[in-house]
Amino acid sequence: MKTSLKLLSISLVTTTALILSSALGETTQAKTSQQPLQITQATEDTEATETEDIVGVASADETFSTLVSAVEAAGLVETLQGEEPLTVFAPTNDAFEALPEEIVAFLLEPENQDLLEELLTYHVVEGNVLSTDLETGMVDSLGGEIAIEVSEEGVMANEATVIAADVEASNGTIHAIDSVLIPEGFLETVEARMAEAEEPEMDAEEAEAEEPEMDVEEAEAKDLVTLAQNEEDFSTLVAAVETAGLVETLQGEGPFTVFAPTDEAFDALPEGVLEFLLEPENQDLLERILTYHVVEGNIMSTDLETGSIESLGGGIAINVSEEGVKINNADVVQADVEASNGTVHIIDTVLAPAGFLQTVEERMN
Repeated sequence: MKTSLKLLSISLVTTTALILSSALGETTQAKTSQQPLQITQATEDTEATETEDIVGVASADETFSTLVSAVEAAGLVETLQGEEPLTVFAPTNDAFEALPEEIVAFLLEPENQDLLEELLTYHVVEGNVLSTDLETGMVDSLGGEIAIEVSEEGVMANEATVIAADVEASNGTIHAIDSVLIPEGFLETVEARMAEAEEPEMDAEEAEAEEPEMDVEEAEAKDLVTLAQNEEDFSTLVAAVETAGLVETLQGEGPFTVFAPTDEAFDALPEGVLEFLLEPENQDLLERILTYHVVEGNIMSTDLETGSIESLGGGIAINVSEEGVKINNADVVQADVEASNGTVHIIDTVLAPAGFLQTVEERMN
């Protein structure tokens, strides 16, 4: 009997040992099998980060700190956090640093928010456009057309290279680019406004002395061309009209409204541009810029409202305020000079259609 009990005890100890050994083995195996779950969890955290909106994704990456500051200064945060899917070609900090330093600082000033918004919206396309959706051709952004080139070497947006594609956000996609995209004619507009900001303000008496006064009663009996020919301040404009072959047009019944740049306005054009335009072989360019100053109909200053107006050469921006009337970046220094076939408004800056100066410079080179 004692022998049986002893054997039973040994059996129980052995069985217990085996059970414990098996349990420990399973526990070790379980711990080993749990390690990949930590990796899975890390992947899920990464995906959670990627589901932030476009602004959140950019804010989390120091590479886009300048872009984020610009978006905030332009008041575009809410737009880029909206539900509608958007695709952003996002310039890196290095891309912004490649711009002239004074231009970046100028754009970030509160009074230039309109220019900053124009530049940034040029980088935004409606819809969720992945790199696999891009094809060589043109794509419409919120600020104009962007040229896309897809090749074996990668993707180009205008002159910028896509250096990181398909960064997903909850409301769209980001493609990181190495250059800031510039709308046609944008830098010329910025430089003109910068130059204007640097000019010392004249008091009312000085401004009045600077304005080229016309004899309004005498003007009423003359057509637009004859009127200009009798004023020394328009000798360059008259020469340009004659070279472009527009004399007959502006002596027609019309009526026409002409935003007429003074000689000083033409002198302020980049060096060599005026002489180049007056060459006979460039008559097409000269006609293009001059017709941009002509609007069909007899439009008095009291008829002008803030907005845009179509000239014979394209849309012109009008801004009417207590300070006066601006046509694009030009100030109207004398309004409502009447002619027999229309009205002249004298301006202090030559109006240039978008991209015109770039076209001229390319042909000059």
